[in-house]
Amino acid sequence: MGAFASFLNLTNGHPIIQGALGSGLFWVVLRVFQFLWPRFLRLIGYTVTIDRRKKFREYIYLRYTSMDGLVNSVEGHQLSTSRAFRGLLTGLMFICVALLIGGSTAVIWGICLVAALVYFWSALMWLIPDPSWKGLSALARWQRIAELEKDLLGEIDPSTSEALTRFRDAKAHEETDPATAE
Repeated sequence: MGAFASFLNLTNGHPIIQGALGSGLFWVVLRVFQFLWPRFLRLIGYTVTIDRRKKFREYIYLRYTSMDGLVNSVEGHQLSTSRAFRGLLTGLMFICVALLIGGSTAVIWGICLVAALVYFWSALMWLIPDPSWKGLSALARWQRIAELEKDLLGEIDPSTSEALTRFRDAKAHEETDPATAE
């Protein structure tokens, strides 16, 4: 403890150094948490639920929400917005509980506010798509939609199969006839 105390005395009176050290410590703790948290979830068996939720969000985004000429974008936006509002309203209910009965103890404040942050984060996840979902070609997008449907629903929707066949045929036609590709 003596070395740590002397180190703190050395930085005493230098707010810039203290700020840099605090930022560095925060970064290290964040990286350790990012490394350990998925392993902890895997250990307790919770990752299957998280993976299914992420796949469902990806499916909704790729199949319905993205505006690259895919089917029923209004339905996708409506579903994404309703899921986001569900998270927002649940988080606001936790804030109200904290305000109503949280004045008595700090523990209730802490529990309610952390729960509210979790629900606010889930609402935000429905509004902001993962960057890896963007930039796919039309064929790659429909292939990914087919994979997600098979994984989530157990079978591939007939409209997805038709679109996949159409894009594969167009790709094959492009490769065999370079004059039409220009």
